[in-house]
Amino acid sequence: TIGLFMLSFFRRIINSKAGIVVTFIVLGVIAIAFAAGDITGMSGGTTLSGDNVATVGGEKVAAAELRSRVQTELQAARQQQPTVTMEQLLGQGGLQSVLDRTINGLALEAFGRGEGMVVSKRSIDGVIASIPGLRGPNGQFDPALYQRLLADQKLTDAQVRTDIARDIIAQQLMLPTQGATQVPMKVALPYASLLLERRSGQVGFVPAKAVDTGAAPTDAELQAFYRRNIARYTIPERRIVRYAMVTPEQVKARAIPTDAEVAAAYKQQASRFAAAEKRTISQVVVLDQSGANAIAAKVKGGTPIADAARAAGLEPSVQTGVTKQGYAAASSAAIADAAFATARGGVFGPVRGPLGWVVA
Repeated sequence: TIGLFMLSFFRRIINSKAGIVVTFIVLGVIAIAFAAGDITGMSGGTTLSGDNVATVGGEKVAAAELRSRVQTELQAARQQQPTVTMEQLLGQGGLQSVLDRTINGLALEAFGRGEGMVVSKRSIDGVIASIPGLRGPNGQFDPALYQRLLADQKLTDAQVRTDIARDIIAQQLMLPTQGATQVPMKVALPYASLLLERRSGQVGFVPAKAVDTGAAPTDAELQAFYRRNIARYTIPERRIVRYAMVTPEQVKARAIPTDAEVAAAYKQQASRFAAAEKRTISQVVVLDQSGANAIAAKVKGGTPIADAARAAGLEPSVQTGVTKQGYAAASSAAIADAAFATARGGVFGPVRGPLGWVVA
């Protein structure tokens, strides 16, 4: 379109101060046209007569507008080649080219608006404000510069905004199709034909009350149905668990005790760390004292306590590595005193205990 051509040209001359006015004129998204003047110097007696040269969707292309657009085309060409003349432009089909582009732009706009496409005021404001040639010394859009340029070119803000909206709609319609993969006709035709397909039919409504519900299900049938569809009526058990990850490294620094804390802990549990005498004791419990005396006499005479006990029909028991306190808890304090007062390998008893007379 004419807008794309002008936008490309605008980018090449935008750094020129003298090109600002022409850039603004030929900017594709606003397609500014000169307001006055006939197309002069047309060779071969070519002239434009009448009020309108084309009509697109109810929108008319006036002869004056076409003259302005051709003049704009000439100004753009002279920015690239200053010696070009109107005769040369027209000789290369410039008039027909401008008319075709104008008609195409109006057709795209009419189609877009017919499909519900709109261009917001903010979008148009953004296009105008983004033109580098309209920026002031501070680098920001200068409204005064914009108004002055409109006055110099005898244009109105409405004209500029109309052309911007038209070009935005055209770009939104055309850009998505550029580079699009074309499908074969035999593939596209069935889908395109769906837009033309029309069908008619009849629909009848049957109220639920008019349908026979049948016999009520039995309990057995209900249970069978329930078992077949148990998944529909079962909700998995769910739990919410809150937890915190604690690693040894996280508490290591805080778990190192001081010397004072170690000393206090030792003092509180001194009994655990104190030296304790432990003994292994073989003993036999006899119900009567006389029997106990007989066994004690044999053991003191050199008979092993196990043999002396078995000879009396008894079985000795062995307490391995017990402390005095532990042995007293298992028997009695008197027995423990006697056991720990006896020398290593010695024999004591009989001493009366909770269950009888003890010889060990």
